[in-house]
Amino acid sequence: MSPVTQSTKVGLGQTGRADADLKVSSVTEAITVTASAPTVLETTQVTSNMTHAEVDALPIRRNQLEITQLAPGVNTNTPSLAQFQISGSPGYDNLVLVNGVVVSENLRSQARPLYVEDAVQETTVMTGAISAEYGRFTGGVVNSITKSGGNEFSGSLRDSLTNDAWTSENLSILFFALAAGSILYVVIELLNVCRTFSSKSLTAWGIVLGLTLGFATDFILVAAGV
Repeated sequence: MSPVTQSTKVGLGQTGRADADLKVSSVTEAITVTASAPTVLETTQVTSNMTHAEVDALPIRRNQLEITQLAPGVNTNTPSLAQFQISGSPGYDNLVLVNGVVVSENLRSQARPLYVEDAVQETTVMTGAISAEYGRFTGGVVNSITKSGGNEFSGSLRDSLTNDAWTSENLSILFFALAAGSILYVVIELLNVCRTFSSKSLTAWGIVLGLTLGFATDFILVAAGV
């Protein structure tokens, strides 16, 4: 057979395939070989690969949470922020990697942006038939790699454009007014119950405990960077 040179790109966490068309070269001697063709084994892993160029052309944030939602079978119907659901799994049971290092925090398995977003070269989302080399998940694996760099200096600059005309002050006022009205309704009902059962002490301690838990929850979320 005449020699054939062919190149193919192998994406992150994926299998590359190159089909070559072999042509018969000039025959100098004849050799007959008889054998059965081996079974071709190919991975059944279900993946989606998004490169930096593809993500840069879309009006989305360049973090793993936004990029992962481009893959089929992924949504953000989860009780916590910075989580995503893959193939119906719990939002806290996915594996998120950058250059092979786990970047999801231990409490709620939220993906932490511990990288420069413009430095990400590509992201692969694995949603099914995932290799046994990965662990710590029942849903899927999100794996990103950063650019390898080179001898040429390059950089990027971006900004977020906002305009007050794009937001409605009336809508914000209406939202907070409805929330305040709901809170006042609960307070009035609480006072009625307290008056009926004469449980002033229990009511006071309940209010103090509720405020304490509220401030404690807010402090934990702020400390976790949520």
